[in-house]
Amino acid sequence: MLTRVCLAAVVLVGIQLAVLYLRHNREPTEIRMPSPSLQELPEILGPWRGREVALDPRVTAAVRAMEVVDRSYEKEGGGRVMLEVAAFDSNELDPPHMPQVCYTKAGWVIKNQKDLQFKHEGTACAARLLSLEQEGQHVHVLYWYQLDAAQVLDAREMRAERWKLFGRREWPPLIKVMIQTSLAEPADAEEQMLAFASAVFAWTKQVR
Repeated sequence: MLTRVCLAAVVLVGIQLAVLYLRHNREPTEIRMPSPSLQELPEILGPWRGREVALDPRVTAAVRAMEVVDRSYEKEGGGRVMLEVAAFDSNELDPPHMPQVCYTKAGWVIKNQKDLQFKHEGTACAARLLSLEQEGQHVHVLYWYQLDAAQVLDAREMRAERWKLFGRREWPPLIKVMIQTSLAEPADAEEQMLAFASAVFAWTKQVR
């Protein structure tokens, strides 16, 4: 009996030491500020011209981002989208402020969701499109997260990329890119947001 108790104690101590080792070697001591700063995001992206959007300070505080940029972009000849780019210093395995969660908490109902790709310099880049409705109003939201050189869309993909960073003492910030339009026709909204996404990614891809 005494032998079993001693063995159990040894196993317990071993587990605790292993947890401490993993925390020390896999959790970063620092998550660096985004470079370049998100404030350097151009107000002109291809044919799109942007202007800052003033948000309620309470909303900005609730986001708890290292940096955040909110703008409205318009294109000559028609077309308007809202853009939010935010940098987070979270080392959690799940993406923060996922649109599915934030919009549904605000009373929006997801009518459709699908994964898409937009082209940038011949490369296919991943994004997720949500079509939402609230009291007869319709909006479409396209988003993706960037972690180092990877794009992720959900918790499963985020965890896979986080594992690749374990062992580093410094981690890159997590970048969230979200585009919204209120175009009524889904096909028009999709075409417009994918074109704009390519213009945004041309700049955000460099952020580390």
